[in-house]
Amino acid sequence: QAADRNGGNRAAGTEGYDASVTYVADQLRQAGYRPQIQRFDATTARNRTAPVLELPGAAGGLRADQDFRPFAFSGNGEVAAATRPVDLPSGSGTSTSGCEPADFAGFPRGTIAVLQRGTCPFRAKAQNAQQAGAAAAVIFDPGQPGVVSGTLGRPGITIPVLAGAPEVARELTGANAGQQARVRVDVETRSHPTSNVLAELPGSSGDRVVMVGAHLDSVSAGPGMNDNASGSATILELARQLATTEPTATVRFAWWGSEELGLLGSRHYLEQLSPADRDRIALYLNLDMVGSRNVRRLVYDGTARGAPPGSQVIQQVLTDYLRGQDLAVGTTSLGGGSDHAPFAAAGIPVGGLFTGAGEAK
Repeated sequence: QAADRNGGNRAAGTEGYDASVTYVADQLRQAGYRPQIQRFDATTARNRTAPVLELPGAAGGLRADQDFRPFAFSGNGEVAAATRPVDLPSGSGTSTSGCEPADFAGFPRGTIAVLQRGTCPFRAKAQNAQQAGAAAAVIFDPGQPGVVSGTLGRPGITIPVLAGAPEVARELTGANAGQQARVRVDVETRSHPTSNVLAELPGSSGDRVVMVGAHLDSVSAGPGMNDNASGSATILELARQLATTEPTATVRFAWWGSEELGLLGSRHYLEQLSPADRDRIALYLNLDMVGSRNVRRLVYDGTARGAPPGSQVIQQVLTDYLRGQDLAVGTTSLGGGSDHAPFAAAGIPVGGLFTGAGEAK
């Protein structure tokens, strides 16, 4: 309803998002909580002129938004240069492509880096490409049909960075690696106010906080019922169920704003905490897309590279419980694509549940 009454979406900075904040806060008050609305400014980007990606011989030409699109906070510019794949995996395995500066050893300056999504944030890949002297970068996701919507999180990347569909990546890699391509990006950034919603259930021991969070914003293309009203509703129901209990640890619930623009709400929350308050957070649980129709039951992989100590324990507890209910359980990569990532970067143990996105299952 929040989306239907406000232009069809609940994206950050829109009236639909503000209506979502009001709804969650009202429900929390009815359950006996005192919700906190944490305001902050989010920076967004939009195209000033149509982006371009041209490949010699591409049948029918490539179409913006269908075959490629700029990442939010891409740098601006026009480039005509050879393409160069960077540390692409063989097969469909998890990719660390571009996650380390060493991936760019011997990279020819002035060329266009072709990178695969996986394990580290888009910004890290773009930053490493920029530092290696790339003139532009194209990032693709082989497990997702179409072109991914992505963000580099904030300004600072100066080279053009595009997301490309898997079909585009095939044109840029393999036997076609090294061919000339033309890239043009012309975007502008804007700042607008938005907010997180926080609520707390005090524990009998004041030195430990267990956090559980979900992002409340949608993309601009629709109401975001799975991504991520599903996680937001789940946490709201958890808050209702726990409202009359007396936990040992304090339980803190969070509904994050501007996740789709680069995890901005969860990053802001952690940045404004004192070191002592960060140290009180014993663990963070994330629920992002737990209502997929083409469903898998997945637990975040606490053994993955970059997982803080303690994350494996969270994985084991969740896995043991689900298997104890005779439910099949798999693992999902602890990448940088949702709000657990800033907590992991701060050294806080993280975990969570996920039911898959658009990939084949």
